Amino acid sequence: MSKYGPLFSTESIQDTLDKCSPRIKRRFKGLKCVGFPDLYDIFFEKHGVNDSDDIFESVSEMFYKSCGSYLNKDYITSALKESYDSYDSYYGDDQELVMIFDEKDDDHFKGFMVIETGECRKLFDVPVLKIICSGKLHGDTGPPDRRVSRYMLYVYLKVLMDNGHDMGLLEVAGAYDNTAAFCLYKKFGFRGNADLDTTDCFTQSNALGTLAMSADLTNDGFKYLDETVINETAIDLGLGYDFDPMCDKTTTVGKPGRGENETEKYKRHANRRYVERLFHPNRSSVEEKERQLLLERHDVDPAIYNTLAKSNQELLEVGKHLTVHLKHTLPKKQVLKGTPPNNGSSPTDSNRNLKSAVSSPTDSKGKGTSAKKSNGGGGKRRTRRRRRTRRRTRRRKRR
Repeated sequence: MSKYGPLFSTESIQDTLDKCSPRIKRRFKGLKCVGFPDLYDIFFEKHGVNDSDDIFESVSEMFYKSCGSYLNKDYITSALKESYDSYDSYYGDDQELVMIFDEKDDDHFKGFMVIETGECRKLFDVPVLKIICSGKLHGDTGPPDRRVSRYMLYVYLKVLMDNGHDMGLLEVAGAYDNTAAFCLYKKFGFRGNADLDTTDCFTQSNALGTLAMSADLTNDGFKYLDETVINETAIDLGLGYDFDPMCDKTTTVGKPGRGENETEKYKRHANRRYVERLFHPNRSSVEEKERQLLLERHDVDPAIYNTLAKSNQELLEVGKHLTVHLKHTLPKKQVLKGTPPNNGSSPTDSNRNLKSAVSSPTDSKGKGTSAKKSNGGGGKRRTRRRRRTRRRTRRRKRR
């Protein structure tokens, strides 16, 4: 909600959409976006919803079916009830519910989103896109309309910009595993934000089960939001590291279910856990040395990036490059045994140094095998000579 009332009421949404170009209206023709108070008549009263928990429980089942496996039913039920109570009483958690219906039939709802102002504890005035779900919902018999999720993201961003907000914020349930959502949000200008990927903002971030993403609405790329939606392209934010191979479906890395895609997701999670540990406030002295050397290896200066969180984000971007192009994650403690700090060498040289510092493969007993490989095969030759000697000895004894 804004200080003047609901930010995502039907009236507020319609005021914003009335300013859109005719091409946008044609793009989303047949879809209707509804908030409070109209949701009382169109949906809640029709389904007998009041302040009874049992009624909300039955209604939330309809919503739950559209959200896949990344959100649990209790979480959705709680969000729906709080949205209902917030508007009904003008107090509480400032949650707002928006639903998408078939323009000609209110019985067919196609998606919904919940926006909560203040869900991020560091940014109480930012309306956070708490839940967004679309799919085969109540009354739908045909295939899911892929325009619905795009319509909701478009409405969310346009209403924020129209009301003077300079940031959009959300959490990706399932983080990198939820690749479809992650890539759709990137297409609409959201980027991972390590500054907010902590329990200081979202309470669930500590378990690394979600991924915080923000949209800088002051970026010039958002001036062309309508064009990117119409042309189904990604918003160009003018960032040098904008490309993400996991979202490129022309490659094996970007095709869900493929081995390389699953490996890439595993490596992303591994890098994130590693960087999270190195930047933890209670990190050990060894981890602090490891963090400092890792920053030096990649010319990441905390003073330049203002905060440790931004340095954290920069290292995650470096890790993304390593996993795709050099097929390994950020190095673990072995980086302390590596070559001297990077003195003016190129990032590519730095990556080569890091590659050499990655821990060696392990055998079945967990012992490194690099020592055996580094002696030119001498160990293997000695073993073969001993075996030949034992065989000769056995032959002599038989004679």
